[in-house]
Amino acid sequence: VFDSIHFSDYYTGFKISQEGQVETERPKPMKRLIFNFVIPGHGKKTKNAIMTSTEPLLRMALHMMSRVHKFKLSKEKKMKAEKHRIQVEEEYLKQTHVQRQEAAQARRDEKKRQEKEKVQDLDPDAQRRYEEKEYKKSMRRSGPKVKQLKVKTG
Repeated sequence: VFDSIHFSDYYTGFKISQEGQVETERPKPMKRLIFNFVIPGHGKKTKNAIMTSTEPLLRMALHMMSRVHKFKLSKEKKMKAEKHRIQVEEEYLKQTHVQRQEAAQARRDEKKRQEKEKVQDLDPDAQRRYEEKEYKKSMRRSGPKVKQLKVKTG
């Protein structure tokens, strides 16, 4: 009848990840006590006798809730948990950084593709002017950086 129990002071939820979904921020951690019980009949055909047999489990859950409130970790265990949490946070930030870069690159590629389609619809003279303008812009980007200094005279 008893399935599992999970105590955490830093619970962030179940790990459900879907392809193509970019998580923008990490879920806010919270304190949780999770008790899982398997009730025969899946709650549809449970009889009174079966439900009374689960009473000790519910009493245990209430007792655990009052006991966990007073529970304290040692300094070593707190430090170990904190190091692990920092490591997980860094991995999460690396993963989201890569996802954000990929999304930005996809947006830039889409913008370039739309720009090329727009140029194809123009007449040949307008296409030539547009290409000259783009060439000048690319030359400015690839050229050496020049700093201007202003000199006061007098």
